[in-house]
Amino acid sequence: MTNSPQINPELVDWARQAGYAFGPSGQLGAALFWTDPGGETRLFVRSSDGAVVLTSADRSEAEVFVLSSPRISVIEDYLWDFFGSDIRSKRKLPWLEVPTTEAQLAGGFAIDRRDDGFAYLTDADGERLAQVRDGGVGVMDLVLLSHLVGQSVSDIKESYESPNGSPMFPQ
Repeated sequence: MTNSPQINPELVDWARQAGYAFGPSGQLGAALFWTDPGGETRLFVRSSDGAVVLTSADRSEAEVFVLSSPRISVIEDYLWDFFGSDIRSKRKLPWLEVPTTEAQLAGGFAIDRRDDGFAYLTDADGERLAQVRDGGVGVMDLVLLSHLVGQSVSDIKESYESPNGSPMFPQ
């Protein structure tokens, strides 16, 4: 059974600032973000079998898997960054350099690669926090997530709104 998860209203507002509309789609069983106007890019957030899954689709293409997590907050952390990058662009702020290499993984986290084609972000207790396709982009996403998980929304937002990326990503 797939149903539409509840999204933090503050994240919905953040998405709107980035040029995205939001609405639950009962027909698709997803919380849906789309570029507004036009819907060229769509992000689908679904709950299924104890996990929250984020997929995306561009134009008339099929959905592709982006990320999954047992926690909606981890999916939202990914989306704070996703929309934050667009907000920086709209405000003509400089590109924000964020940690993306395994050497830059935040303390207390690890990336676990399995033979199943996925990579997992795990915490200090070995709990799997996020799953991506194992590859360059997926691992970059996990590294950045390791810096976002557990941070306050106000610190994340301030970092993307600040010209120098402070307090989280000072340039």
